[in-house]
Amino acid sequence: MKLLVLTQKVDKDDAVLGFFHKWLEKMAARCESVVVICLGCGRYDLPVNIKVLSLGKEQGASRLRYVINFFNYIWRERRNYDRIFVHMNPEYLVLGGWLWFCLRKPAYLWFNHQYGNWLARCGQIWTTKIFYTSPQSFFAGSSKSISMPVGIDTDNFRRQGDEPRQNNSCLCLGRISPVKNIEVLIEAVKMLDKNGVGLVVKIIGSALNKDQDYLKALKASSAELVSIGKVFWQEEIPNYQTPTIYRQYDFFVNLTNSGSLDKAILEAMACGCLTLVSNTSLEAVLPAELLFKEKDSIDLSQKIIEILGWTEEKKEALRVSLADYVEKAHSLNMLLDRIFFYLNS
Repeated sequence: MKLLVLTQKVDKDDAVLGFFHKWLEKMAARCESVVVICLGCGRYDLPVNIKVLSLGKEQGASRLRYVINFFNYIWRERRNYDRIFVHMNPEYLVLGGWLWFCLRKPAYLWFNHQYGNWLARCGQIWTTKIFYTSPQSFFAGSSKSISMPVGIDTDNFRRQGDEPRQNNSCLCLGRISPVKNIEVLIEAVKMLDKNGVGLVVKIIGSALNKDQDYLKALKASSAELVSIGKVFWQEEIPNYQTPTIYRQYDFFVNLTNSGSLDKAILEAMACGCLTLVSNTSLEAVLPAELLFKEKDSIDLSQKIIEILGWTEEKKEALRVSLADYVEKAHSLNMLLDRIFFYLNS
């Protein structure tokens, strides 16, 4: 198979999208050749049968230049691919779907957002199949849609029993934005501190320019907690460095609302980190003790108190269970097996 992959960014150092570098590595092992078109690129180290073509964002190209480069690439490389895999950005299908249809090259879309706009609806027209992971995904009800594993690289995101975890420690990791509801965690820590509960929280992540005011508000709200050593802030780190971080903490908190299934949740689980979430998509997977009400700092604080009171034996049993679940249900190898089944159909 000769595959064309379209994605937002190819950069192994990117804190949010760096995971896709591993996807490309493993895709290349299943293909004769892979052409990747991305909006922008950074550092990458990919197999020799992968060609990466950037639309020019890293060089400050205009939107018009993006479009010109896009059509130039998909036409120039047309003999170098027979299938198209679009990762998360239906804009590529809106632009190129008609051409791929005329060339009789089937296109497949990975789209897992809860909400979609006219671009998603128009892009759907040109797809053969749409892949998603969350039952609340925008395309979950479409006749073209196929439910998929999340695709966690369990070769790297896995338990290592000899790494000590910090007692009474909590990790929150990911992009800082209002949809992450991090203020709920800060309010919960304030409540715990007033009640004399010993808990240390590390928040790792950075904010986009549009969310800088939100980040400033969070830091202002947590300033007293920072001064007494209860909350620590750290800038984002590359995705490939996060397994070591997950293995250092007692538990991980993800406060994103139900809708899309945040990869960080399953990455933490794969590393044996107890994972406390409000995402109802995981109700059938996680015990009730690890689920709290959305945007409810009181309920979150109560669940944290319960976890801190667990015996080490109970924690370890859950860590094993969570990691096994990810390996059996959401590994990257399993995901690619399913994707390539449909690409080859």
